[in-house]
Amino acid sequence: MINKDKFYEILATGREDDKWDFKENLSIDNKQKFYNVLKDMLAFANSDGGYLVLGVKDKTHELVGVENEIDEAELSQKIESSLNTIIDFKLLYFEDNLNGEIKKFGLLEVKSARRLFYSPKTYSSEKGVIIESEAVYVRRGTRSIKATIEQLNQIITRVHKIYSYNFTPKEQEIIKANKESAYTEYKVFHNYLNGNFEFTAMNFGDKIKELCFYQSKLNKLEVAKWLGFEEDKINDYFNGLAFPTLEHILRASKYFDVPLAFFFKASYMGRGPIWDEALVNFSIIQHVVQKNELFTMDLGPFFSNVLWDMAKNICLFVEWMGTDYNDYLKASESTDIFTIKPKAFELYDYLSDMSQEEVIDFKDSLSVQHYKIIEKVYHKEDRTWLPEEHFLFSLVGFGKELVCRLINESIKSIEITHGSIEVKYHFIEEIKAKKINGREYKEKDLKLVIHEKRV
Repeated sequence: MINKDKFYEILATGREDDKWDFKENLSIDNKQKFYNVLKDMLAFANSDGGYLVLGVKDKTHELVGVENEIDEAELSQKIESSLNTIIDFKLLYFEDNLNGEIKKFGLLEVKSARRLFYSPKTYSSEKGVIIESEAVYVRRGTRSIKATIEQLNQIITRVHKIYSYNFTPKEQEIIKANKESAYTEYKVFHNYLNGNFEFTAMNFGDKIKELCFYQSKLNKLEVAKWLGFEEDKINDYFNGLAFPTLEHILRASKYFDVPLAFFFKASYMGRGPIWDEALVNFSIIQHVVQKNELFTMDLGPFFSNVLWDMAKNICLFVEWMGTDYNDYLKASESTDIFTIKPKAFELYDYLSDMSQEEVIDFKDSLSVQHYKIIEKVYHKEDRTWLPEEHFLFSLVGFGKELVCRLINESIKSIEITHGSIEVKYHFIEEIKAKKINGREYKEKDLKLVIHEKRV
């Protein structure tokens, strides 16, 4: 349903969601703005529908009104010419009195797709590619991103079973290509964190390209000459079609100043697994309570699981630190069964016997104590990844000292019971216990000293 009441119902939530997005204006003439809107509409259509709330600032949710009203038929024609198909949507504009001034607002509803939606062309702006051709976009949190394998399966189930739609051969090819792309993209990073690696010509070529990108100031031809690649096979070595000799590997090790072992283990951004660094390894293992359990475990997956869990909980904590307690109270009092409460709100439940002023003071104190963790969770607009994924990618690029500090300041203990791993975190445990702990990080011996005190 699309009307004025729906506009204010969404606005009252005070947050963006995977079912709606706030925008100041729609634009047909500005390529970048139109392509971003088109991407959102594709994602909503593939994700069971959604809304664009118009005349509202993205971050502050301030009501500013729309500058220009876009004709629904004109927008539909523009979309059809771009996609060679029609997206089912409704567009409503209305006027309202805002502090004595008449402003115009809008609501665009995208209907749930009864088939697969994608763009036949790639659309870019000066800042880069916005929509990739034949990529299947969905909503994930507050972003429009390429679908994961699980999300593609959800689309197939909904469209085929609910709407009894039979995918065309072309659509089946696109689904298969998107699944392979999603699998490859995630597999590379997951294999890296798990330490999975097999030495092949392709992997050697990838490592050389990786090192060239992150370390070399020379161009491809100059690097190839230094490494001793035959002139007629340069592209073959870089593309993994020619198997390197031992001399090539020795030259590459010396030129890029990396140990020989680098070419025989997983790497990312020109670095081996971050847990393979001795001090990073030590920082994690020192928190394990039952260290004897590690003798029977595959350490690659163990470290990977700990790092993923740490990233998720750090991002949850930082998200909670950025929430407004009033929003939590409104959500708690709401009787609307469709109200979606952010997972971070669950942390407020531990503070239910505290007053609003005490909660605010408590959060302020936590922000001071955990400033190093908070400042390293980078929030970037329109990123493809979930917060924990982006944080973990960033962690790989951090210096060893910072990685160790974040681990030691975050992790309180790691319990291993019959192969099951449970990680406890200082910031979560402090919230549960309603504690504000003083802390001092000892860089000399990589230890966190806790000075406990109760609120």
